Amino acid sequence: MRSIFSQLFLFAGLLAGPAAGLAQEGAAAPVDEGLRPPTVTLEAPAVTVSWGWIVPGPGGEGEQLVPVPPADAAQAQAVERLGTVRFRYEGEVAAGALQIEVAVPPELQYIPDSATGPGAETDYLPEPRRVQWLLPGPLEPGTTGLVSFRAVPRPPEDVEAAEAGP
Repeated sequence: MRSIFSQLFLFAGLLAGPAAGLAQEGAAAPVDEGLRPPTVTLEAPAVTVSWGWIVPGPGGEGEQLVPVPPADAAQAQAVERLGTVRFRYEGEVAAGALQIEVAVPPELQYIPDSATGPGAETDYLPEPRRVQWLLPGPLEPGTTGLVSFRAVPRPPEDVEAAEAGP
């Protein structure tokens, strides 16, 4: 049985074409590190996050990703979420690498080591509550792709305390 991530990237590959996660028109040849262009950081609106709910698969086996929360409110509050981040590099010249940053919503808690993306180095910054991906390049203008991470709902009292501040 395929994992939810293999299904997600298979679906992304069907949408994006044969590049399987990163689609580039006229992909550049490898560049000597000393000549590599600088890293470019992408944040909203160059990136968008869509959420799915991870629920047990049919017959309770495996997992499946659904676009809407379970109808039962208690179950919806307990289920993991998958944040799928779509990005597009709109620069004028090739980027040495792309750094993608996404804030974790206040009502969710990042699941450690759950960030993934094709060839990406990942990191979670707990204080600003941000997930980062570093995609090595060079990457040409027009490059698009998907990265993702998992999160779980935070208890309401944690959300309220965070909103109240120190």
